[in-house]
Amino acid sequence: MRTFYYFWKYARLTPSELYKKKKSDIGEYRMMKAFLFKEIEDRLDEKKYQLCPFMVGERG
Repeated sequence: MRTFYYFWKYARLTPSELYKKKKSDIGEYRMMKAFLFKEIEDRLDEKKYQLCPFMVGERG
């Protein structure tokens, strides 16, 4: 649920809003950056452990 909330909250930011947030509210900006980096790392880890479908299937 938290992931959905942050995606919804940060996905709507424009580059100018992001720049304003970086200048005015550095704590929120750092939290957003940390959240996004963590999500990217999680996605890469998931992909790393997925198997190629051609390697799994039997040859017929």
